[in-house]
Amino acid sequence: MKMMKNTNSQKGFTLIETSIVILLLSLLLVPLFNFMAQQQREKTQIEEETINERVLAGLAIYLKNNGRYPCPADPTLTFGDTDFAKEDCSMPPGGATNLISGDVPTYTLGLPYRLMMNKSGWKYTYSVIRRETDATTYTGSGRIDPTDSTSNGIINITDRNDNTINESATFVIVNHGKDGKGAYNIEGLKPVGCTGAALDLENCNPSNKKFIDAMASPMPNTNNANHYDDLLFYDLAREESTFWMVRKNDN
Repeated sequence: MKMMKNTNSQKGFTLIETSIVILLLSLLLVPLFNFMAQQQREKTQIEEETINERVLAGLAIYLKNNGRYPCPADPTLTFGDTDFAKEDCSMPPGGATNLISGDVPTYTLGLPYRLMMNKSGWKYTYSVIRRETDATTYTGSGRIDPTDSTSNGIINITDRNDNTINESATFVIVNHGKDGKGAYNIEGLKPVGCTGAALDLENCNPSNKKFIDAMASPMPNTNNANHYDDLLFYDLAREESTFWMVRKNDN
């Protein structure tokens, strides 16, 4: 009598083996992919911090040579325009106080235009107190009354809990992160809206003179109330100092 093979048991055993292999691969590959993603984030962070440091160095040199900060460049101009990336002191102040905002004027600073953008292609927003862009009215202080240590400043930088970090900065540069909320692109367009509940929405509107500087907390949903992927730079030193301190969040 001829014995028949149990093909079902063999097939079942093969499926179990396949499942085990897939499980083992997932256990090996998931940490690897996470490691590679982390490495890429760290590389991007280093590159962007290098860009920001070069911009800050350009501002420091300009201040020392001219006795004032440069005005922002017109953010609506397109790459290739005659006045692209050049300071424009004729722009109206933002909001009711003497604050003007726009692009980092890389041409005026003698820097490559690519340094006005983050790695995602969104241009930084450079906001500065107007009187600090005029050598005849430059004070080196962001306070409404530089002689009054108790007066509130025009630029108010807080943490995510609305605690004041700095209220006397003369300028602030906002890197709008990967989502680009509030940023212009190289074509002079502002395609990303400033609506929703995300924490970084505060940095969309320089005209209200308030900025949030917080630890990075990017969310899959960029409208999440806790989402924040901006990076802020602002001065904590004066022209007389050759050492500039900046505060920046850590990604």
